Amino acid sequence: MIKKKIIEYFYITLGVIILGTGVYFFIMPHNLVIGGVSGLGLVFSELFGLKTSLVVLVLNMFFLLLGTGFYGRNFFLKTVYGSLLFPAVIFLWEISKVQTVTNNLLLAVIWSGITVGSGLGIVLKFGGTTGGLDIPQKILKDKLKIPYSVGMYATDGAIILFGALTFGIEKALYSILGLVLMGKIIDYILIGGKSTKSIYIISKQHKLIKKEIFEAVERGITEMTVVGGYSGQEKIMLVCVVLAKESYRVLEIVREIDSFAFVYVSSSTEVLGEGFNVHDTSS
Repeated sequence: MIKKKIIEYFYITLGVIILGTGVYFFIMPHNLVIGGVSGLGLVFSELFGLKTSLVVLVLNMFFLLLGTGFYGRNFFLKTVYGSLLFPAVIFLWEISKVQTVTNNLLLAVIWSGITVGSGLGIVLKFGGTTGGLDIPQKILKDKLKIPYSVGMYATDGAIILFGALTFGIEKALYSILGLVLMGKIIDYILIGGKSTKSIYIISKQHKLIKKEIFEAVERGITEMTVVGGYSGQEKIMLVCVVLAKESYRVLEIVREIDSFAFVYVSSSTEVLGEGFNVHDTSS
């Protein structure tokens, strides 16, 4: 268990360093407001002359306290590390006085998507978080039943709009391009770039796993009675088809509840029905 935690925090730290470095070298010099607290940091920095790292730190602490008020001490302990490390990485680059590596705006957009997406993808894959707007988005979902995707698009969209008013429409269009690329990189790191996954789960804790999946990703689950080839015992198998970006959360839930569960995942090339409107989802 200790070894596992050390590995997780190593990769979370690596991911945050990559994320903060991408923000400093490719986003901040070109005022690319791609959402999140870093986007707000750029806007406030331009309007009030504040350091971006300071704005990110203050906003992260505000949202951290807000989340702690809703979810308690365990949430604070799980979130505080990334919430502090992210602005710290940006601050260290700020005081280093190292200059940007490119003046080409298109190159900056591409590499911001690659570095920020890679860093955030690594953090999420190993169960970490950088705090920020993830927290109010989670509150909107849990307390007001607003889907996470709607909350994300609403908050990030509002920040991009602020960026457009502050830095101009052209920068906003570049920012949206970077945001799309970042999302693709995150998906690729989390679930190998596939768009949908079919997940099969056999566990004695199937009732609890089913309940947690319902609450976390709001996807339907099918229960099937299967018979073990060796034991001859009847067991319950859960079958769940989810969007690719949701599959890492489902797997995380299974690992947390039953580390001995049998799970296998397959790529779905065609999914029809409620909640899915993509016919060909192979990468």
